[in-house]
Amino acid sequence: MRNLVYILSFIISITFAAEDLFANPMRRGEGMHRGHARMRHGDICFGDQTYMKDTLKLTDKQIEDIGKINNKYMIELLKIKERLEPYRLKIRRLLLSNNVDLKEVRSILEKIAVLDVDKRFNRIKQRLEIEKILTPIQREKLRNERKSRRKKYDRD
Repeated sequence: MRNLVYILSFIISITFAAEDLFANPMRRGEGMHRGHARMRHGDICFGDQTYMKDTLKLTDKQIEDIGKINNKYMIELLKIKERLEPYRLKIRRLLLSNNVDLKEVRSILEKIAVLDVDKRFNRIKQRLEIEKILTPIQREKLRNERKSRRKKYDRD
């Protein structure tokens, strides 16, 4: 039984750390928001506004509007993270107990999964809102940039 607790603890830990463990390292100058600061994936979409402004030839109004969108979604992300943390702590506590209730573990993991879907869905909504601000030429440049970034990371 004790081995089961250790194994489950290890699996859950890996699950929570998978993003950091298996993510490609961020490199200076690659992609629209990867050039100047190490940011956790998903925290700020299109975070390097200077790079965006130069590459896409954004106007000051567009930069301001993108900043407002980023702030709006950052607040939403923080709300989701606040809701996630109690579940993560609860699952850790459960896995450290002598009698692990797998039904409760599954229930908590399902709640975490719902919140993860919310985070991903908000990233999509954020991207679409930002694309509405861009001209057709800027949108095309942005999409090409994403394609080239994906190709680089697919090779790695």
